[in-house]
Parts: sequence; C-alpha cells; structure tokens
Amino acid sequence: MLRRWGILVNDLIVNLSRLKPFEEFNVGELEALFRKNGSWLEHYSMGEIIKHRGDKCNALLLLLKGKVSTEMQDTEGKRVVLEKIEAPSILASAILFSSEPTMPVDIVASDKTVMLSMKKELILELCMTKEKFLRGLLKDMGDRVTLLAKKVYFFSLNSLKEKLSQYLLEKAAGKSELTLEITKDELASFFGVTRPSLSRAFSELAKEGMIIQEGKRVKLINKNALRKLGERE
Repeated sequence: MLRRWGILVNDLIVNLSRLKPFEEFNVGELEALFRKNGSWLEHYSMGEIIKHRGDKCNALLLLLKGKVSTEMQDTEGKRVVLEKIEAPSILASAILFSSEPTMPVDIVASDKTVMLSMKKELILELCMTKEKFLRGLLKDMGDRVTLLAKKVYFFSLNSLKEKLSQYLLEKAAGKSELTLEITKDELASFFGVTRPSLSRAFSELAKEGMIIQEGKRVKLINKNALRKLGERE
C-alpha cells in the first residue's frame, strides 16, 4: 500500500472519486491517473501559498486532502479571506480554459494539504477519450456558474443586515444552527465593512429575534424572517 508524506494514496483515490468528473471511474482508472504523464501530487504546509494571484493556470487543481482559503489584499494591504474550501474539491476549473488563464486570487493552504495537479493537455485528452469525465467536468463548471450568480446577487443586496442574513442562511445549508468558519475580522473584511459595523448587524438580528449568537455558534431562530430580509429589493 503506497504512502507519500505519511498519507495513504488509497485515501486520496477515495477523495478523487468524490469529485464530479471522476464519479463514474472505477478504482483501476483512478489509480492510473496518479501515474499518468502530466499529473503530479504536491504537498503543502499550513500557511504556504499554493498559487499567487496572477500566476498562470495551466493545470487543473484537485484538492484531495486538507483545506485551503482563497485570499486577496484590500486597498489597505490587509489580507481578505474570500472563501474557505475543504477537500475534496476542484479549484479553478473554468479559469483553465479561459482566454486569460491566470489566477484571480491567492490560494493558501490553511492545513496540511495535498493537491493533485493535471496539465491542461491531459484534461483535454480525458475530455476526448472519456465521455463520463467530460460530463462530470461540465457539470462542475455549470454548478460554479450558478454559485457565482448567487454571489453576484448576494453582493447586490443593499444593507449589511441583508447580506448577513443571506450569508448565514447559505452557510447553515438548511439547518437551524451553524458555526462560523472565519473570525469576525475576516467576515468584516469579506463584507467590506468595519468590525463594529458587523457586530451591530449581528446585534440587530439578535434583537429582532432572528438569531441567537454564542461565540462562533449561531442559531437561526426565525429563518423565514431572515429569508424575507435577504429578498428585499
């Protein structure tokens, strides 16, 4: 049983099979991908930058172990965490085939991370020879376009309370409770507001009986009211 960096490659294969382009692959086909020319495994330590903003994107990035964050610098030079992503996940699939394939954000390892990179030429080969791969890749890209549209709508909301209500509903994913994955400072930077402004928005939602906040845990007491707040034009 093959180990690299103390990690069973079998565990990586299981995570690879959970990604949409590889869901219909059998174990033998998945194992072969790790030995293909144009694919390679890379290991990153927590805090290490995997890709810099502006780097050329010439390979599909498959996060098979650990967590990463996408980050940018704001106008004051502060690091702003845009998104936290857990394995297994595909990074920058649409960018790979864009007319200007450069990374729009920094990708930073927020845990011990293993990435499988697959060159664009290999991806094109798989698209032409494996219809099931092509279907899965297109499905993944379509889902990302839908998610991007939701994010555009989210940032078009007027008030901070509206944005916060939508953010909490999205992160709760249908549940009545969630744990904030980022700090209040990071969340304030994400919204482009000050920490006190964000705290006031949380306090107002709590005062109006929509949420109860206990540290990083947030209980959604009145989800209907939160939805209506986020639906205001």
